[in-house]
Amino acid sequence: MRDHPAGIRAVVLDAVYPPQVDLYADGAQNADRAFEAFFDACATDSACDAAHPHLGDTFYSAVASLDERPLTIASSVSDDEWSVDGLVLIEYLFDRLYLTHVIPSLP
Repeated sequence: MRDHPAGIRAVVLDAVYPPQVDLYADGAQNADRAFEAFFDACATDSACDAAHPHLGDTFYSAVASLDERPLTIASSVSDDEWSVDGLVLIEYLFDRLYLTHVIPSLP
């Protein structure tokens, strides 16, 4: 925007992130904080905790298992296959935490 201000008529800010913060350097810490908040929320909800006791431990165990033996998922409509390892599970859950209407269905 600073380099070519004459070519800009309008700007939409999707999210506000302070310019002094390195989004990528803080990403892991932010994800960890989001996961812990999610797991803590489940632990304090009696129905969620009863259905999914120790949700955080279960999640991290699943991540470790997928890192050791990734799943291969085949497409039902093409010859494509995808490998699902621990990082894919972490990224999937982290992305879902942005969708507040989806969060109750996650555990």
